[in-house]
Amino acid sequence: ENRPNVRLGDILIEAELITAAQLGEALRIQAGQRGRRIGEILIEMGAVSVRLIQYAMSDKLGIPYVNVREFEIGAGALEAIDTAFAIRYQVLPLLRIGATLVVAVEDPLLMDFAQELRLNAGMTIAPVIANPPDLKARIAREYSTLEGRIGEGRSGPAGTNASAPNAPARSSNTPHMKVTDLTSQLARETH
Repeated sequence: ENRPNVRLGDILIEAELITAAQLGEALRIQAGQRGRRIGEILIEMGAVSVRLIQYAMSDKLGIPYVNVREFEIGAGALEAIDTAFAIRYQVLPLLRIGATLVVAVEDPLLMDFAQELRLNAGMTIAPVIANPPDLKARIAREYSTLEGRIGEGRSGPAGTNASAPNAPARSSNTPHMKVTDLTSQLARETH
């Protein structure tokens, strides 16, 4: 949440993924089309891919990149965020670590909903970066499963999961090392 004020164009130039001329062209396009993201314009120009943008942001900002297709979601994480909120803002809760909720988002620099998320979850938010199509698919899958459990009456009050044994298996072939690595990295960053 206390991330430096960094501009995506500067990150991409520093990583030598785009040139100053490409950024200048993208900024000219953006000036004529208010509201468009610079990253979106650079992708349309063919200057860079979504994945390269995300890797550059992860490297520069020290925010982990997570493969949400295979990540094993921690107990109680999904229930921390309302389904409508998760879908509207494309945010996927991954882990609860003490008073911190780790969430996957497409772009942690554009989390204009961070304060609302903090209030909604009642926890400190630690963002990680995820691939947009994978994120969208995983949110749809996880929350439809969660809604099914709530509809069957297997969820406790206020959307909490009162019966973890009935929770669906989540990528049991995923090594637990990923969760451990992410937890360790987050612990190092907060101290």
